Amino acid sequence: MVEVYAEKCPNYSTVTHWVRKFKSGFLSVMDEPREGRPTSVVTEKNVSTVEGLVKQDRRITVKQLASETRISVGSVEKILHDHLNLNKVSARWVPRLLTADQKKERADCCKHLLRLEANDDLFFQKIVTMDETWIYQFDPEPKNASMQWKRPSSPPPKKAKVTQSSGKVMLSCFWDCEGIIMTDYMEKGKTITGEYYSGLLKRLRSELVRRRRGKLRNGVLLLHDNAPAHRARQAVETADQCGYEILPHPPYSPDLAPSDFCLFPNLKKSIKGRRFEDIEDAISAVEEWFQAQNDTFYSQGLLKVKDRWQKCGRNNSPPSYSILTGLQLHPCVSGRFYFCLSATLPSLLRAPDLAFALGVQSRDSLVMLDTGFRSVWSKAFEICLDGASAATRFSFFCASFLRSPDPPAAP
Repeated sequence: MVEVYAEKCPNYSTVTHWVRKFKSGFLSVMDEPREGRPTSVVTEKNVSTVEGLVKQDRRITVKQLASETRISVGSVEKILHDHLNLNKVSARWVPRLLTADQKKERADCCKHLLRLEANDDLFFQKIVTMDETWIYQFDPEPKNASMQWKRPSSPPPKKAKVTQSSGKVMLSCFWDCEGIIMTDYMEKGKTITGEYYSGLLKRLRSELVRRRRGKLRNGVLLLHDNAPAHRARQAVETADQCGYEILPHPPYSPDLAPSDFCLFPNLKKSIKGRRFEDIEDAISAVEEWFQAQNDTFYSQGLLKVKDRWQKCGRNNSPPSYSILTGLQLHPCVSGRFYFCLSATLPSLLRAPDLAFALGVQSRDSLVMLDTGFRSVWSKAFEICLDGASAATRFSFFCASFLRSPDPPAAP
């Protein structure tokens, strides 16, 4: 045996021990069941227990789970990651949590803007967008800007924490697909009011006459956010007098403002970390950066908003339902009803064996919904659009569709 297994050969006492066991009739080489703690606590029961505790409290810690289940921290982590496939993550910060109505308004606004763009070949050439942002005399660079390559043996870099300077101005920037049209800088301590913004709109008209010949004749589409100064009555009246058409903007949607997702982030990236002697030097650096960008930067940045409108319309909106009133019911054999919705439809919809059917329009497909109730004409229920949207369930509310206490009897 030593010649065959060499160093892996068991010692003489182990060999004699197993020889005695085999002679006594014990032929198994597996360990016998024994009392005491099991070799593994990762059982179906413990996995189910941990899963139940996590469902009760999504913020429960690993130590709390180990204390509740009386198993080790390592076993709890194994159950969480390997068996339940769970990871603990922090909530993603968003500027504001929108309500269902605000999400619908946001989607409807984007769809409306897309329809305007589809009907006007010069839509983006007519747009003039604007927004405001603070320009600081010193604005520290973000943490990720200090990332650098290092070897494992090298110490990590260190950086002292600094704050923004108190010296700052408010930049109001008007631009289009060709570049910057007008900028305005308001010193610290003042506020942009409706009156002040009205004056900016009048100055914008003069700049358009000087820098964009023919733009006023073709029409100007003003795209700005819903700041109080922008929605002030005086500002709206001035925009109308100047010949601007104000485009709708959904509430709390900086991701749909070209200045917020394109212009200002790139501007701030170039000036953050630079310490200017005074605020005038900061303004000069901003103006130099604006002039250094080519026309492609501005045109592509403005066109990106179309992709965001499309994404918003797809993701944030429930199906747009429209109740088709004035249905003309036609009785037929076996007590069923046909109803004609429009002469342009390819075919008639067929109702099941009930008294009435409600037509609901979703996107480009028409589906039929059986109400199934008689005396109660206001009811909340769910519908399943089998053919139109891959059997996705949506919530729908039908309120007082018909005022008759009972539907007429089928012939």
